[in-house]
Amino acid sequence: MPNTDDYELLNQLEDDITLELKDADGYLNVGRETTNGIRTIYFACKEFRKPSTVLFSIAKKYSGKQELTYEIYKDKYWQSFDRFTPGL
Repeated sequence: MPNTDDYELLNQLEDDITLELKDADGYLNVGRETTNGIRTIYFACKEFRKPSTVLFSIAKKYSGKQELTYEIYKDKYWQSFDRFTPGL
């Protein structure tokens, strides 16, 4: 787990993303995972253009404070979330 300062920074970063990508607009925060000092945040989005722009600007904002990488991909049948299904 990250130390307290890093954990607060990760929470602020996630809050900034959530403020821009609102669930009412079709950007649903479906989960997060924090392990080995890395936080992975999962969003289900109706389209990719706005999330791409938002994440690019947030990565610039946190440059030098926290490394931010992101992947945007299409998963029509939610197959990448199978690992969260009990019993698989």
